[in-house]
Amino acid sequence: MAALLALAVVGCKVTTGTRATPLGVSVESTEASEGTQVAMLDEGTGESTSPPTTVVHADYGTDLDMDAISDMVIHISTKIGPRPAGSKGLRRTARWIRAELADLDYDAEITEFTLPGEMTGMNVTAATPADGPRLVLAAHMDTVRDCPCANDDASGIASMIEILRLVKERGLDTEIPLQLVFLGAEEEIEGFEGHGYSAIKLMEQMPEAERARMGAAIWLDKLGRGPDFLALVIEGTDNSASEMVLDALGDGEPKPEVKTVPRWSEEMAFEDAGIPTVWLEWAKDRHLHKSTDTWESIEWDHVAAAADATLKVALAKAWVDAE
Repeated sequence: MAALLALAVVGCKVTTGTRATPLGVSVESTEASEGTQVAMLDEGTGESTSPPTTVVHADYGTDLDMDAISDMVIHISTKIGPRPAGSKGLRRTARWIRAELADLDYDAEITEFTLPGEMTGMNVTAATPADGPRLVLAAHMDTVRDCPCANDDASGIASMIEILRLVKERGLDTEIPLQLVFLGAEEEIEGFEGHGYSAIKLMEQMPEAERARMGAAIWLDKLGRGPDFLALVIEGTDNSASEMVLDALGDGEPKPEVKTVPRWSEEMAFEDAGIPTVWLEWAKDRHLHKSTDTWESIEWDHVAAAADATLKVALAKAWVDAE
Protein backbone atom coordinates (compact mmCIF):
# COMPACT_ATOMS: atom_id res chain seq x y z
CA MET A 1 0.00 0.00 0.00
CA ALA A 2 1.30 3.42 -0.95
CA ALA A 3 2.34 5.64 1.92
CA LEU A 4 0.14 8.58 2.80
CA LEU A 5 1.33 12.11 3.43
CA ALA A 6 -0.60 14.62 5.53
CA LEU A 7 -0.08 18.11 4.14
CA ALA A 8 -0.69 20.02 7.33
CA VAL A 9 -2.69 20.11 10.49
CA VAL A 10 -2.17 22.49 13.38
CA GLY A 11 -4.65 22.22 16.24
CA CYS A 12 -7.49 21.74 13.78
CA LYS A 13 -11.03 21.67 15.11
CA VAL A 14 -13.70 20.96 12.52
CA THR A 15 -17.35 21.89 12.75
CA THR A 16 -20.11 21.66 10.17
CA GLY A 17 -22.96 24.09 9.70
CA THR A 18 -24.42 26.89 7.65
CA ARG A 19 -22.90 30.35 7.56
CA ALA A 20 -24.14 33.59 6.04
CA THR A 21 -21.92 35.72 3.86
CA PRO A 22 -21.87 39.52 4.24
CA LEU A 23 -24.35 39.87 1.37
CA GLY A 24 -26.82 37.55 3.04
CA VAL A 25 -26.20 34.33 1.11
CA SER A 26 -26.19 31.19 3.23
CA VAL A 27 -23.50 28.64 2.45
CA GLU A 28 -23.25 25.17 3.89
CA SER A 29 -19.65 24.61 4.82
CA THR A 30 -17.13 22.82 6.98
CA GLU A 31 -15.09 25.27 9.00
CA ALA A 32 -11.72 24.82 10.62
CA SER A 33 -10.44 26.82 13.54
CA GLU A 34 -6.79 27.41 14.30
CA GLY A 35 -4.79 25.70 11.61
CA THR A 36 -4.99 24.41 8.11
CA GLN A 37 -7.26 21.87 6.56
CA VAL A 38 -6.05 18.28 6.60
CA ALA A 39 -5.46 16.87 3.14
CA MET A 40 -4.13 13.32 2.84
CA LEU A 41 -2.19 12.74 -0.36
CA ASP A 42 -1.20 9.41 -1.83
CA GLU A 43 2.53 9.73 -2.48
CA GLY A 44 2.26 7.42 -5.47
CA THR A 45 -0.48 9.25 -7.36
CA GLY A 46 -0.51 12.66 -5.70
CA GLU A 47 -4.29 12.39 -5.40
CA SER A 48 -6.22 13.23 -2.27
CA THR A 49 -7.56 10.34 -0.21
CA SER A 50 -9.81 12.66 1.80
CA PRO A 51 -13.56 12.40 1.19
CA PRO A 52 -14.91 14.81 -1.44
CA THR A 53 -16.27 18.10 -0.13
CA THR A 54 -19.21 19.95 -1.65
CA VAL A 55 -19.95 23.62 -1.15
CA VAL A 56 -23.66 24.37 -1.59
CA HIS A 57 -24.33 27.73 -3.22
CA ALA A 58 -27.34 29.93 -3.58
CA ASP A 59 -27.96 32.14 -6.61
CA TYR A 60 -25.13 34.69 -6.81
CA GLY A 61 -26.60 36.62 -9.71
CA THR A 62 -23.98 35.47 -12.23
CA ASP A 63 -24.04 33.08 -15.17
CA LEU A 64 -20.71 31.70 -14.00
CA ASP A 65 -20.82 28.28 -12.34
CA MET A 66 -19.83 29.09 -8.78
CA ASP A 67 -19.88 25.42 -7.81
CA ALA A 68 -17.24 24.78 -10.47
CA ILE A 69 -15.17 27.70 -9.16
CA SER A 70 -15.40 26.48 -5.58
CA ASP A 71 -14.48 22.93 -6.61
CA MET A 72 -11.34 24.24 -8.30
CA VAL A 73 -10.39 26.40 -5.32
CA ILE A 74 -10.79 23.39 -3.03
CA HIS A 75 -8.71 21.21 -5.35
CA ILE A 76 -5.85 23.69 -5.64
CA SER A 77 -5.70 24.55 -1.94
CA THR A 78 -6.13 21.03 -0.54
CA LYS A 79 -5.02 18.45 -3.12
CA ILE A 80 -2.04 20.57 -4.15
CA GLY A 81 -1.66 22.91 -1.18
CA PRO A 82 1.33 25.28 -0.75
CA ARG A 83 3.01 26.04 -4.07
CA PRO A 84 5.98 28.42 -3.70
CA ALA A 85 7.84 29.48 -6.84
CA GLY A 86 10.02 26.66 -8.14
CA SER A 87 8.41 24.00 -5.93
CA LYS A 88 6.82 20.66 -6.79
CA GLY A 89 3.50 22.17 -5.76
CA LEU A 90 3.92 24.93 -8.33
CA ARG A 91 4.76 22.43 -11.06
CA ARG A 92 1.71 20.34 -10.16
CA THR A 93 -0.44 23.46 -10.33
CA ALA A 94 0.86 24.33 -13.79
CA ARG A 95 0.21 20.81 -15.07
CA TRP A 96 -3.26 20.79 -13.52
CA ILE A 97 -4.15 24.10 -15.20
CA ARG A 98 -2.90 22.77 -18.53
CA ALA A 99 -5.11 19.68 -18.09
CA GLU A 100 -8.17 21.78 -17.18
CA LEU A 101 -7.68 23.93 -20.27
CA ALA A 102 -7.16 20.83 -22.40
CA ASP A 103 -10.63 19.71 -21.30
CA LEU A 104 -11.87 22.94 -22.89
CA ASP A 105 -9.91 22.10 -26.08
CA TYR A 106 -7.22 24.68 -25.38
CA ASP A 107 -3.56 23.85 -25.82
CA ALA A 108 -1.99 25.77 -22.96
CA GLU A 109 1.73 26.46 -23.07
CA ILE A 110 4.00 26.05 -20.06
CA THR A 111 7.06 28.28 -20.36
CA GLU A 112 10.00 27.76 -18.03
CA PHE A 113 12.43 30.39 -16.79
CA THR A 114 15.27 30.53 -14.29
CA LEU A 115 14.58 31.96 -10.86
CA PRO A 116 17.22 33.73 -8.77
CA GLY A 117 19.05 30.86 -7.09
CA GLU A 118 18.86 28.72 -10.25
CA MET A 119 15.53 27.03 -9.50
CA THR A 120 13.10 26.63 -12.39
CA GLY A 121 9.99 28.78 -12.54
CA MET A 122 7.12 28.48 -14.96
CA ASN A 123 4.21 30.40 -16.44
CA VAL A 124 1.13 28.99 -18.19
CA THR A 125 -0.59 30.81 -21.05
CA ALA A 126 -3.51 30.17 -23.38
CA ALA A 127 -5.52 32.34 -25.77
CA THR A 128 -8.81 32.23 -27.64
CA PRO A 129 -8.58 32.06 -31.45
CA ALA A 130 -10.30 35.43 -31.97
CA ASP A 131 -8.42 38.10 -33.90
CA GLY A 132 -7.59 41.57 -32.62
CA PRO A 133 -6.22 43.07 -29.43
CA ARG A 134 -6.61 40.79 -26.43
CA LEU A 135 -7.94 41.27 -22.95
CA VAL A 136 -5.34 39.65 -20.69
CA LEU A 137 -6.65 37.91 -17.58
CA ALA A 138 -3.90 37.26 -15.04
CA ALA A 139 -3.59 35.36 -11.76
CA HIS A 140 -0.63 33.92 -9.89
CA MET A 141 -0.08 30.25 -9.17
CA ASP A 142 2.61 30.67 -6.52
CA THR A 143 2.12 31.09 -2.79
CA VAL A 144 4.15 31.93 0.26
CA ARG A 145 5.48 28.90 2.11
CA ASP A 146 3.23 26.77 4.31
CA CYS A 147 0.06 28.43 3.05
CA PRO A 148 -2.69 26.65 1.08
CA CYS A 149 -3.66 30.11 -0.23
CA ALA A 150 -7.23 29.38 -1.26
CA ASN A 151 -7.88 33.10 -1.57
CA ASP A 152 -4.39 34.17 -2.69
CA ASP A 153 -4.70 33.15 -5.45
CA ALA A 154 -6.59 29.94 -6.13
CA SER A 155 -9.68 32.17 -6.29
CA GLY A 156 -8.23 34.04 -9.27
CA ILE A 157 -7.05 30.90 -11.07
CA ALA A 158 -10.44 29.21 -10.77
CA SER A 159 -12.34 32.31 -11.84
CA MET A 160 -10.27 32.68 -15.00
CA ILE A 161 -10.82 29.06 -16.03
CA GLU A 162 -14.57 29.35 -15.47
CA ILE A 163 -14.76 32.61 -17.46
CA LEU A 164 -13.05 30.88 -20.39
CA ARG A 165 -15.40 27.90 -20.10
CA LEU A 166 -18.49 30.11 -20.27
CA VAL A 167 -17.17 32.17 -23.18
CA LYS A 168 -16.44 28.97 -25.11
CA GLU A 169 -19.77 27.36 -24.15
CA ARG A 170 -21.57 30.35 -25.67
CA GLY A 171 -19.55 30.04 -28.86
CA LEU A 172 -17.93 33.43 -28.29
CA ASP A 173 -14.28 32.39 -28.10
CA THR A 174 -13.90 33.02 -31.83
CA GLU A 175 -15.23 36.56 -31.31
CA ILE A 176 -13.69 37.62 -27.98
CA PRO A 177 -9.87 37.79 -27.99
CA LEU A 178 -8.72 36.70 -24.53
CA GLN A 179 -5.33 35.69 -23.21
CA LEU A 180 -5.11 33.80 -19.93
CA VAL A 181 -1.85 34.15 -18.01
CA PHE A 182 -1.10 32.06 -14.92
CA LEU A 183 2.12 33.31 -13.36
CA GLY A 184 4.52 31.28 -11.28
CA ALA A 185 6.61 33.76 -9.25
CA GLU A 186 4.64 36.83 -8.21
CA GLU A 187 5.16 36.62 -4.46
CA GLU A 188 8.44 37.92 -3.06
CA ILE A 189 11.35 35.60 -3.79
CA GLU A 190 14.93 35.64 -2.59
CA GLY A 191 17.19 37.50 -4.96
CA PHE A 192 14.51 39.82 -6.38
CA GLU A 193 13.22 42.96 -4.74
CA GLY A 194 9.44 43.28 -4.69
CA HIS A 195 6.80 41.26 -6.50
CA GLY A 196 6.23 40.33 -10.12
CA TYR A 197 9.32 38.40 -11.25
CA SER A 198 7.34 35.97 -13.40
CA ALA A 199 5.41 38.75 -15.15
CA ILE A 200 8.71 40.32 -16.16
CA LYS A 201 9.89 36.96 -17.51
CA LEU A 202 6.59 36.51 -19.35
CA MET A 203 7.06 39.79 -21.19
CA GLU A 204 10.73 39.04 -21.95
CA GLN A 205 9.94 35.62 -23.41
CA MET A 206 6.79 36.55 -25.30
CA PRO A 207 7.24 37.24 -29.04
CA GLU A 208 6.87 40.90 -29.95
CA ALA A 209 3.80 40.19 -32.08
CA GLU A 210 2.08 38.61 -29.08
CA ARG A 211 3.01 41.48 -26.76
CA ALA A 212 1.61 43.93 -29.31
CA ARG A 213 -1.80 42.23 -29.07
CA MET A 214 -2.16 42.86 -25.33
CA GLY A 215 -4.87 45.54 -25.37
CA ALA A 216 -5.75 45.67 -21.66
CA ALA A 217 -5.21 43.54 -18.56
CA ILE A 218 -7.25 42.53 -15.51
CA TRP A 219 -5.46 40.91 -12.60
CA LEU A 220 -7.67 38.66 -10.46
CA ASP A 221 -6.03 38.41 -7.06
CA LYS A 222 -7.46 37.71 -3.58
CA LEU A 223 -11.10 37.65 -4.64
CA GLY A 224 -12.70 35.96 -1.66
CA ARG A 225 -12.31 37.93 1.59
CA GLY A 226 -12.43 41.40 3.05
CA PRO A 227 -14.90 44.27 3.25
CA ASP A 228 -13.48 46.42 0.43
CA PHE A 229 -14.00 45.63 -3.26
CA LEU A 230 -11.19 47.47 -5.05
CA ALA A 231 -9.99 48.19 -8.57
CA LEU A 232 -6.34 49.16 -8.13
CA VAL A 233 -4.47 51.26 -10.68
CA ILE A 234 -0.74 51.95 -10.38
CA GLU A 235 -0.11 55.67 -10.11
CA GLY A 236 1.10 57.37 -13.27
CA THR A 237 -0.30 54.63 -15.55
CA ASP A 238 -3.27 54.36 -17.93
CA ASN A 239 -6.49 53.97 -15.92
CA SER A 240 -8.75 53.02 -18.85
CA ALA A 241 -8.97 49.36 -17.75
CA SER A 242 -10.61 50.38 -14.47
CA GLU A 243 -13.05 52.55 -16.44
CA MET A 244 -13.92 49.51 -18.57
CA VAL A 245 -14.84 47.60 -15.42
CA LEU A 246 -17.10 50.37 -14.13
CA ASP A 247 -18.73 50.86 -17.54
CA ALA A 248 -19.36 47.12 -17.94
CA LEU A 249 -21.07 46.96 -14.54
CA GLY A 250 -23.31 49.94 -15.25
CA ASP A 251 -25.69 50.36 -12.34
CA GLY A 252 -24.91 46.89 -11.06
CA GLU A 253 -23.71 46.24 -7.53
CA PRO A 254 -21.34 45.67 -5.91
CA LYS A 255 -19.07 48.04 -7.80
CA PRO A 256 -15.36 48.27 -6.96
CA GLU A 257 -13.83 51.45 -5.64
CA VAL A 258 -11.07 52.66 -7.97
CA LYS A 259 -7.91 53.45 -6.02
CA THR A 260 -4.61 54.75 -7.34
CA VAL A 261 -1.73 53.11 -5.49
CA PRO A 262 2.08 53.33 -5.59
CA ARG A 263 3.93 50.65 -7.52
CA TRP A 264 4.97 47.73 -5.32
CA SER A 265 7.97 46.80 -7.45
CA GLU A 266 10.52 48.81 -9.38
CA GLU A 267 9.35 47.03 -12.51
CA MET A 268 5.63 46.58 -13.22
CA ALA A 269 5.65 44.40 -16.31
CA PHE A 270 2.29 45.18 -17.87
CA GLU A 271 2.11 48.83 -16.86
CA ASP A 272 5.67 49.55 -17.99
CA ALA A 273 4.77 48.09 -21.39
CA GLY A 274 1.96 50.62 -21.69
CA ILE A 275 -0.84 48.08 -21.23
CA PRO A 276 -3.89 49.54 -19.42
CA THR A 277 -4.09 47.39 -16.28
CA VAL A 278 -6.42 47.06 -13.31
CA TRP A 279 -6.07 44.81 -10.27
CA LEU A 280 -9.39 43.50 -8.91
CA GLU A 281 -9.37 42.33 -5.30
CA TRP A 282 -11.25 42.32 -2.02
CA ALA A 283 -9.01 43.91 0.58
CA LYS A 284 -8.07 43.50 4.22
CA ASP A 285 -7.97 39.71 4.27
CA ARG A 286 -7.00 38.77 7.83
CA HIS A 287 -5.86 35.32 6.61
CA LEU A 288 -3.47 36.69 3.96
CA HIS A 289 -0.21 34.70 3.78
CA LYS A 290 -1.23 32.55 6.75
CA SER A 291 -1.88 28.83 7.09
CA THR A 292 -5.52 29.77 7.76
CA ASP A 293 -6.06 30.93 4.15
CA THR A 294 -8.29 27.91 3.51
CA TRP A 295 -11.39 27.49 1.39
CA GLU A 296 -13.76 27.22 4.36
CA SER A 297 -13.69 30.95 5.05
CA ILE A 298 -13.94 32.09 1.42
CA GLU A 299 -16.85 34.48 0.87
CA TRP A 300 -18.16 33.10 -2.40
CA ASP A 301 -20.35 36.12 -3.13
CA HIS A 302 -17.15 38.20 -3.19
CA VAL A 303 -15.56 35.82 -5.72
CA ALA A 304 -18.74 35.93 -7.80
CA ALA A 305 -18.74 39.74 -7.85
CA ALA A 306 -15.14 40.03 -9.09
CA ALA A 307 -15.40 37.17 -11.59
CA ASP A 308 -18.71 38.44 -12.96
CA ALA A 309 -17.32 41.96 -13.37
CA THR A 310 -14.46 40.48 -15.40
CA LEU A 311 -16.87 38.42 -17.50
CA LYS A 312 -18.91 41.53 -18.26
CA VAL A 313 -15.78 43.36 -19.45
CA ALA A 314 -14.96 40.42 -21.73
CA LEU A 315 -18.47 40.34 -23.18
CA ALA A 316 -18.45 44.11 -23.76
CA LYS A 317 -15.12 44.00 -25.69
CA ALA A 318 -14.49 47.61 -24.71
CA TRP A 319 -10.70 47.29 -25.10
CA VAL A 320 -11.24 46.40 -28.77
CA ASP A 321 -13.28 49.55 -29.38
CA ALA A 322 -10.57 51.60 -27.63
CA GLU A 323 -7.92 50.59 -30.18
